[in-house]
Amino acid sequence: FAQEIGPAGRGTHQRGPFRLQSCMPMSRSATAEPENVASAMEVASAGAPPTRSPWRILAPPVQDLDYLPPDDVVDQDLQCCVCLGWPEDPVVLGCPGGHMLCRRCVTGQLCPLDRQPFARLSAPQRPILTLLGRLRVRCPEAVRGCQWTGPRSNLQEHRAMCPHAEHECAHCGLRLRPSDRGFAEHVLSDCADAPVAEAPPDPRSASAVVRSSAEAGTARREVIGRVIEAYEQAERLNVCFVVDCTGSMSRHIDAVKTQIRWIVHELRARLPSMQLHLAFVGYRDHCDACRVEVLPFTRSVDEFRDFVAGMRATGGGGDGPEDVHGALEKACELDWSINDAATRVIVHVADFPAHGTRYNDCPRDSYPGGDPRGLDLEVLVRQLRDLSVQYVFGHITDHTQKMTRVLNEALGDYIEDKDMMDVELVAEVVTASLQSSVASTVSTLTSSPGAEVLPPVVLSDAAPDWESIDAEEIVLQEVRRVADISSLRAGSDASLTRQVDQRIATVSIADLPFAQGESRVARHALRGDGSAAVAKHFKRRPEDGEEDHDGDAGLPFASTLDAHLTLSEVSAVAGFLAEAFNATREGGESIHFLASATAHGPNVVPCNLEDALPAGEFRRFSNNIGWWEPDAPRLLMEFTRFTHEATGGHLMVVDLQGVRTEEGGWLLTDPCVLCEDVSRFGGGNMGPQAIDR
Repeated sequence: FAQEIGPAGRGTHQRGPFRLQSCMPMSRSATAEPENVASAMEVASAGAPPTRSPWRILAPPVQDLDYLPPDDVVDQDLQCCVCLGWPEDPVVLGCPGGHMLCRRCVTGQLCPLDRQPFARLSAPQRPILTLLGRLRVRCPEAVRGCQWTGPRSNLQEHRAMCPHAEHECAHCGLRLRPSDRGFAEHVLSDCADAPVAEAPPDPRSASAVVRSSAEAGTARREVIGRVIEAYEQAERLNVCFVVDCTGSMSRHIDAVKTQIRWIVHELRARLPSMQLHLAFVGYRDHCDACRVEVLPFTRSVDEFRDFVAGMRATGGGGDGPEDVHGALEKACELDWSINDAATRVIVHVADFPAHGTRYNDCPRDSYPGGDPRGLDLEVLVRQLRDLSVQYVFGHITDHTQKMTRVLNEALGDYIEDKDMMDVELVAEVVTASLQSSVASTVSTLTSSPGAEVLPPVVLSDAAPDWESIDAEEIVLQEVRRVADISSLRAGSDASLTRQVDQRIATVSIADLPFAQGESRVARHALRGDGSAAVAKHFKRRPEDGEEDHDGDAGLPFASTLDAHLTLSEVSAVAGFLAEAFNATREGGESIHFLASATAHGPNVVPCNLEDALPAGEFRRFSNNIGWWEPDAPRLLMEFTRFTHEATGGHLMVVDLQGVRTEEGGWLLTDPCVLCEDVSRFGGGNMGPQAIDR
């Protein structure tokens, strides 16, 4: 000890494990018992051996600092955007607005002002730090008699010497102040012979709020049950085709007739439990004998096809507009509740708009004032919206653009515009639109009532200027792949898929993301060795399948660390199974997954760090609930089946997405693992029900 601290025995020494402060003289105005205080400080800091010393100086309550005039008036240009006070330990968020706030006010994944996800925290510019450091404050212990005032930057130094600052005994946890009568006696008490205790655990740590595994499993199964039920409800699908059947529409009528079987086949491939009802409304104009013809909802594809086959493309009168009002009137009269369908869609295909100059710019309109029977088109469309019907309009010419634009201005972008000029693409456009409608229904059914609607994420296609972005030190944690496939079967030790390698690294991360998914955003990143990478951050704090609660009090990022580590675990499991699958094949195409590491640091929001994918068309071929794209490569389907069979039905790797490699194989990222044990592999694991689908 003497050799380590030197012969003086006092002063400040920073090389070794002990940091000693000499006692400074104090006036009687600072304390009523200066001799006792000085004696206590001497005993506690100068001459004690290492097992008898140590008091922890508790952090000052920075949120309660008392600023001296004129610094008691906060400059609005420098105030924290959350607490509206002078920023304490200020940081600048990597959000589009670059907002500054107290580090303690950073409590979520989103900037509190623009509600955009951010990736890192940076220090304000030096002039701002200097200005904030010069603000004059009183000692937080002024109520106990301390008369110190000075620059805020000197507060920590003062507290090391302040006789009124609260200290904590490292042996027993007792809290005393040097000015307390028992301070000196406690240092020399029997307590000092006990080993130094660890600092008390932070009650806000993740371990303090984790529920028991049984409770978590029950809650997770309830969440999965609600999601599966939402998908099955959404896959009850009522679709009504509203088609202009005048003379110019013969090719598109034939397309609906000839392609309906292909449309139904594609939908069944994508939606495992689909229950489909079809209806048809064909319309012409007021001068035609068969102005509107209707087929009510039917489950029979043959009945639908035969009805459409009987439609004749005739009539239309001598003007451009047609009786859209009459067609939508009949559409509103259909029984949309049949089959208890949650997804209800109109697919409207036309080359001319409704009557009325409000909806068309046609040179000839027999009814420029609108429908001759007094129907209001906006009221009819609003009625469909109130029936929870999603409206897809297929434009064949530009004549219909004004009609949908006017209706969307009145009804808040209710109608989804699609280009159906190419007859050959009608089936493809309709199929994609219907699947999108089902996904929209799922989102509606699973959304939390009253949940915050976030603004669109600001994306940037610009290449980052790495010269202007500081490299940050991070901790990288990467889950190792298992050694044997038996580790992935039922009854195996779950910890075998959570073995972690950890190291320190540096990375630069762009402020704005370049892409986004349902729950995460992707940013360009640059590793310390100069290799390109991608950092993937959650848009908001994940709660393991429950509703998001961004902005909760407590440690700002601790709750996301385990979620990111779980994604690393999923990638490791998928990567191991891909190599096992490749080993069963004799040459030819192969499948590989990007390794994903969890990255976090003092100024870096936790994320998953992966190598950048090579250039190529990025595609998603399946999801975690049984949906497959009809043109998904057979190899990927065989791989998913292999993962299920090789693990004895315990696991299945799904949600396959990525790019084709130059060698002809696939490089995939962001998979999901379905597992019989729903407590594992994160929120993407929808359990046995999803495996069955």
